[in-house]
Amino acid sequence: MRRLLASVFALLAFSGLALAFAPAAVLAAPKDPFEQACSTGGSDSSVCKAKGTNTNPLIGSGGILNNVIDILSIVGGIVVVIMIIVGGIKYITSAGDASATASAKNTIIYGLIGLVVIAMARAIISFVVGRIN
Repeated sequence: MRRLLASVFALLAFSGLALAFAPAAVLAAPKDPFEQACSTGGSDSSVCKAKGTNTNPLIGSGGILNNVIDILSIVGGIVVVIMIIVGGIKYITSAGDASATASAKNTIIYGLIGLVVIAMARAIISFVVGRIN
């Protein structure tokens, strides 16, 4: 039991450190991909000329569809994290009961599967929207 608690504590500590440095990595990324391309490729490159051609407010980088996808991904990610935490608590408090342990493992596994589904859906939607543009 002590080993399990130590493992959970180590995992939480590592996750906390990883999340502490994540905003710095996100803020270091360029805000606009065209900004970097236009500064390195010159202002008369084809990328800079195509920058203002998408006037569709539904599909663009700041469009409604993109904002809805962002919000749904964030909500789904929060739900997955809550599921994994609940599964971990159920696992710790199962006290060796086989059915409670199996239920807790299933909760964690389904949470991880949900995370993979959310990531893949996000990638597919980004690919399709990129092709539409």
